[in-house]
Amino acid sequence: MKWSLCSDPRPPLRPRLASRGPTVDIDFIAAIIRLDHKYELKGLYEQAIGYLTKFYTTSFEAWDDGSNALEWRPEPEDAIVAVNLARLTNTPSILPTALYVCVMIGPDVAMGVERADGTREHLSYEDLRLCLKLRDALVAESVLCASKLFVQARPTLPCNAHNACSDLLRRTFDYAVTGKGGRPLASECALASWIDEVDALPAPAAPAMHGPMMGLGGVNAMNAFHGMYQGVVLQRRLCKNCRTQLENCDRELRRQVWRKLPGWVGLTIGDWDARIA
Repeated sequence: MKWSLCSDPRPPLRPRLASRGPTVDIDFIAAIIRLDHKYELKGLYEQAIGYLTKFYTTSFEAWDDGSNALEWRPEPEDAIVAVNLARLTNTPSILPTALYVCVMIGPDVAMGVERADGTREHLSYEDLRLCLKLRDALVAESVLCASKLFVQARPTLPCNAHNACSDLLRRTFDYAVTGKGGRPLASECALASWIDEVDALPAPAAPAMHGPMMGLGGVNAMNAFHGMYQGVVLQRRLCKNCRTQLENCDRELRRQVWRKLPGWVGLTIGDWDARIA
C-alpha cells in the first residue's frame, strides 16, 4: 500500500520505546497494548499508547506542522491497527485521524494489513462503513474548499503582480477540475494544502508569432518576443500579498475540515482542536 497523491512526503522517524528496547513499529506497540490486558505492563503500556495518541493527534496545529510525527511516524496501513487498538482501549481521540488515514489508503483498506507473523488484521465492518461515509464527506468538503479558495475568495490586499496572480489561481482550479494536476478537485485529501498545487502549476506555453510579426524582424524579433514572454512568466508566481492571503485562507479552510472530523465518524471529543500553548 502507498500514500495517495496528497500524502505527506517527509521521511518517517523511528525512535525506541526505551534506550535499549526494540525499534518502535505498530506490531510492537500492538503487542504491548494487547499483552497489558493479561500481564499489566503499565509502564510500557503508557508509552505505547502515547505513541498512538501523539501521532493520531487531536491538534490541527501538530498535524499541520508535522510535530505529531517527530518521535514516530507509522506507515499508512498501520492506521488499520490503530483503529482496532483505539476500539480495544476505548481511546476515541485516536479514531478521527486514524480513520482519515484509512480513507487515504483507498479500496485496499478492505484487504487489511499483514502482521509480522503473516496473519492479516482487518477493520470491523462498522469501521469500514465509517470509512465510506467519511470519504464521501471529505470529497464534498474538498470541492467546497477549492471553490472557496480559488473562486469565491476576494483579495483584501493589492496584487503586486498587476493582478497576474488571479490568472494563476484560475488555472490551478481549472487543472483540478479537469484532472490535469496532481490533485483532482473531487479528492478525499481535504486536509491537504492546495498551496503545493499552485506551486507545481506548469507555465503556459508561449504563444506563436505569425504573419506580420515575423516579417518585421524575423528570428531576432521572435527571440526577443519569447524572451519578454518568459520574463513575464517567471514573475507570475504568486506575489507576496497574494501568497500570504492564499496560505491564510487555505489553512483556515483546512482547520474547519479538521473540526468536522469527529462528527463525521460519530464522535464528540472535548479537547479536539485544542490550541497548542
